[in-house]
Amino acid sequence: SPLRPHCLAKERLLLWCLSNDHQHTTSLPSLFTEVVDHITNMIGASWTDSTKELYSMGLLVFHIFCDLNNILDNLRCP
Repeated sequence: SPLRPHCLAKERLLLWCLSNDHQHTTSLPSLFTEVVDHITNMIGASWTDSTKELYSMGLLVFHIFCDLNNILDNLRCP
């Protein structure tokens, strides 16, 4: 899915997005989007690589579960 590009586990929390997030962020003013991206990058930089990998494994397992049970992207998260 374009919402979940192939990437390293430690990058997954920053690169994967929800279908609802993807729709909303494309309509936001660019300045707001830049601020959100900066905050996200700062939070990501504060975590160790092992923490990012561990958290992202849970995210991957959740999406595999959803794929196996044919749960649509827009129904996976509120």
